Amino acid sequence: MINKYDKEVIDFILNKNGYFIIVSKDNLFEKTFLAMLKTLALKDTCFCICSENNLISKIKDIINQNLKPIIFIELFSQSEINIVKISDLKSYFGNKIKIICLSNEIDRDRVAQILESGADNLIIKPISINSLVQKISSTIKPNNITKKVDLCRYFIEKKDFVQAEKIVKDILTIKPDSAIAYILKGDILRHKKEFEKAEEYYLKASLRSKLYLEPLKKLAELYAEIGDLEKKLNYLKKLDRLSPLNFKRKIDIGETYIKLDQIEEGKNYIDEAIKQVKKLSKELLASTLMDIAMRIKDKTPDLSTQYMKQAIDTKEDFLHPNDLWMFNELGILLRKKGKWEDAIKYYKKALTIAPNDSHLHYNIALAYLEANKPYKALEFAEKALSFDAELPLKGANIAYNLAFIYFRAHKIVEAQKFISLCLKQEPQHVQARKLLKRISQN
Repeated sequence: MINKYDKEVIDFILNKNGYFIIVSKDNLFEKTFLAMLKTLALKDTCFCICSENNLISKIKDIINQNLKPIIFIELFSQSEINIVKISDLKSYFGNKIKIICLSNEIDRDRVAQILESGADNLIIKPISINSLVQKISSTIKPNNITKKVDLCRYFIEKKDFVQAEKIVKDILTIKPDSAIAYILKGDILRHKKEFEKAEEYYLKASLRSKLYLEPLKKLAELYAEIGDLEKKLNYLKKLDRLSPLNFKRKIDIGETYIKLDQIEEGKNYIDEAIKQVKKLSKELLASTLMDIAMRIKDKTPDLSTQYMKQAIDTKEDFLHPNDLWMFNELGILLRKKGKWEDAIKYYKKALTIAPNDSHLHYNIALAYLEANKPYKALEFAEKALSFDAELPLKGANIAYNLAFIYFRAHKIVEAQKFISLCLKQEPQHVQARKLLKRISQN
């Protein structure tokens, strides 16, 4: 049965020129997205999968066709962390696009940074079809206030403050004590150089929503404009507490402290900003090394392996579960070259950042099996299954490999169970049938 969220997404595509652009290599997300389209009876012509390199030209093309794109973009990609890219996209295209950021896991500070950079919404993967529909609905859902806010900002830019004031009154009639209405009123007064009244309305807005960054930014900008450095500093620090990963703001705080002759405090904030920039630069270097390694791995696997190791070493101090793909790619190359001990070393290093990851334990089990150490392979296979009992249901080859590990460790009954799971997924799996025959002959 179609619910209100379904109707809103269907209406967005069929009646409002909606379009989806997916900037992700996550096969599971793509499958979920396609399943959502099928559920809503929408054609697959309403979306495309796009690379980061071609994204801007694709968005321009879509907008030129009078379509309204929603971009799904990974927070962490193999090229870089996409915070700056999200900010640049929003700065360039403004309200012509909506951005939904994709991530596997995230902390509160990063959420604040994502939303501050310009993302309209955030999806934590994996996501169900129903939840995906609801996320899209909440992103696109127009309301009367949103339209009025956009129109009011237009009039403020044109310095038509009479019309802008009328719209602010309309918004407050619809939603008394609206924080955005107070911000718009403050913007009008600030343009008119009525700074004390502007301050009053920005303060009202800040009191309406403790976690809403916009009124705090407006207050910091206002105090900078009128030269009240103490008050500017106060609101910059409030912003920093709410969204601490913005290194440019830390520099602004440091500069303001120094202007107030508080050199040591200023230096502390600037040093913290430098640490964040160094971290970002290392992340960029590591992702660049991995990008190079992935491009050349088929032609020169040895050289590719070197670059992958450099990438991992570069991120040594701040490796994240989202970096597991780096270890998996390296492990695959090392195992292909027969360097099982090296592969196991890097897989175990990955365990320090994702100790409960079933696929990582599974890969270690395969490496031990290839190294002709079946009992060590069994040890890690059992750990993998303890973290994810449904692991053998995620692919016929996974089920077969588990069967072979148990067979090599003389666990015949368990091996037969995994062969059965393999053949349920792929009845003609050649290796599984051979193994089953081998067991029956013994």
